[in-house]
Amino acid sequence: MITVIMASPRKNGFSSGLLTDFLNKTNEPYKIYNAYELSAAPCIGCGYCKENGNCVNRDLDELFDSILASQRLVIATPIYNFTVPSPLKAIFDRAQVFYEHPVQGNRKLHLLVSCGRSGEVSIPFTEKIVKTVFDNLGFSEYSTEIQNYTDDTEAKLCP
Repeated sequence: MITVIMASPRKNGFSSGLLTDFLNKTNEPYKIYNAYELSAAPCIGCGYCKENGNCVNRDLDELFDSILASQRLVIATPIYNFTVPSPLKAIFDRAQVFYEHPVQGNRKLHLLVSCGRSGEVSIPFTEKIVKTVFDNLGFSEYSTEIQNYTDDTEAKLCP
């Protein structure tokens, strides 16, 4: 199964289009989690996860269980101010438990990104953040698909 995190507030935006195209090319079952609908509580740096192996807030348990049960993860996100939107960043922050208790594995992560302008600066930054977070969840293979210049009337798909 593929776990999908949709991190765009726009249901029919460019990130959704990238995700639809990706999912249409696979025969695997998938489950989509919308980062905005999850309303992840922020990490409060309390140290509970270090001592207990899980977060004091339980709102992301289902998402993290799904990620750990999947061999593939897809994150579809726009770039806002050189990084991911805050609901996705809150999920990344809450993955602190996996810094404290890393998971081994050989999973694949597919990053689908839409950028209002060129992703030349923001995409390497975003990829580094994603890799840093998800290496601790047993992901070791990464791919990125980028759609640049979505603020322009004629958006183009870049490999």
